[in-house]
Amino acid sequence: MSAVLAVSALGKSFAGSGPAFGELDMTVRTGDLVLVAGGRESGKTSLVRCLSGTYLPSAGNIILTVGGHHSDLATAPPRTLAWIRRHHLATFDGPLVAPPSQGVGTAVARAAQVRREDALLAMDRLGVGQLADVALGRLRPAQRHSVALAAALASRAAVILLDEPESVADPELLGSWLDERRADGTSIVIAARPGSFSHEYATTVIQLSEGQQT
Repeated sequence: MSAVLAVSALGKSFAGSGPAFGELDMTVRTGDLVLVAGGRESGKTSLVRCLSGTYLPSAGNIILTVGGHHSDLATAPPRTLAWIRRHHLATFDGPLVAPPSQGVGTAVARAAQVRREDALLAMDRLGVGQLADVALGRLRPAQRHSVALAAALASRAAVILLDEPESVADPELLGSWLDERRADGTSIVIAARPGSFSHEYATTVIQLSEGQQT
């Protein structure tokens, strides 16, 4: 089975604070769930943001293969990267970003690129369906994280990237949902702390410690 994401010698450094992580290699195939486990300051969140295109890597390559087409997310022009992020990648690494006056149901549907009905089903599943007609700007921070996770899991993207999803949702619910997504061919990368529920669902586990793959 061919790789959907092939990551080689990937690194990220920040001016004034040194490397977040470096020399990381990872292969994600269709239906895989790759767990990147690490504590605080391990670099796992920075890795997710590099894979999603939110951060520009300092070194290495991220080859995304979808429909026989190959793109290096580490070097893709901004317009190409924005198109890839919209159509092939779904990410949860913070609160949902949308105009504050936009209704939550509409914001989730647009972020996930699905029908509003499907977005509402995902929100119901996470217990936030009652927020569908509330303006996004009126949500509490925890609620904005919950609806962002709903958008990521409702997406039909080829790759889903999740940073500590159990911080806002029940692990048992997440586990069954992730199994469903893997069964339909979605590739998943989760960044989580040691002891995360996702260990029992992972096809591959990568350990990060102080920015180094161990």
